[in-house]
Amino acid sequence: MRKVLVLMSTYNGEKYIKEQIDSVLSQEQVDVSILIRDDGSTDDTTNIVKTYDSSKIIVMESNMNVGPAESFMTLLRYAKLYDYYAFCDQDDFWGKNKLSFAIDHLDEMISLKGKLYLSSLNVVDVNLKPLFKTKLLDSPSVNPAMVRNQATGCTMVFDEILRKNVVDSSIHNYTMHDSFLYKFAIISGAKVFLDNDSYIKYRQHPNNTLGMSNQHKKIYNTMLNRFKESDYDASNSAIELLKSNFVEEMMKEYLISLSFYKKSLKHKFLLLTKYMIKTNYKYSKCNYIMKVIFNKL
Repeated sequence: MRKVLVLMSTYNGEKYIKEQIDSVLSQEQVDVSILIRDDGSTDDTTNIVKTYDSSKIIVMESNMNVGPAESFMTLLRYAKLYDYYAFCDQDDFWGKNKLSFAIDHLDEMISLKGKLYLSSLNVVDVNLKPLFKTKLLDSPSVNPAMVRNQATGCTMVFDEILRKNVVDSSIHNYTMHDSFLYKFAIISGAKVFLDNDSYIKYRQHPNNTLGMSNQHKKIYNTMLNRFKESDYDASNSAIELLKSNFVEEMMKEYLISLSFYKKSLKHKFLLLTKYMIKTNYKYSKCNYIMKVIFNKL
């Protein structure tokens, strides 16, 4: 039976955290443990965590608020040796086979550079009633991954090789842990499996932020907001990733163009021609072109 370490960062999550932990501990066909780091909660979150069997819950001592990205990456660096790892939010609900189905796919893949699984989402309301289901539209290739994040951390499952490579890369400048891990997996040559089936109920409530556009918003507002906000900071990410020794040689030329396009017409031209984004998401290509032209990547 595969041993899986679930990495959970908590912050004022008393309302839903018990339901989430229970769903993780109920995973079937895996030997699961949860490593929890609290990011400075002021509610009853940490006391709820302490009520669980310490043989399955590992608490990383910390009371400093560093934000979700650094909190999850700290967990990644702190983690001990397991077969697989998974990121976990504090307010969702996992189906009993969420981890085992992911691991079935990962076990079929052979890679010396790491393996990553991610899936779509069943988005639900506060009472776990279905709202809509997302779909993964981009292939796991470098140019869409660098400029449009489709990786949601709570769906990710990955192996020890990928975890160790990320930690050993010594990169500490990233926007979010999930988009960074997805980019790193691709540029380092890890194998990535995208699953449009979903085994997670991704809860939406007033206290969290959905990492995607609400499907009911007007297209104009969606594109305008994405243009105004450099959500994934592709240029800075490329600069950071180039510092790593894990970048595949074939990726370097593209990352160099992404790093210097703001100062070089040559590299801007390459991004609009040779490295034009390849995506099935119909608004991304137009958004990409505008961001390249106006230095917004």
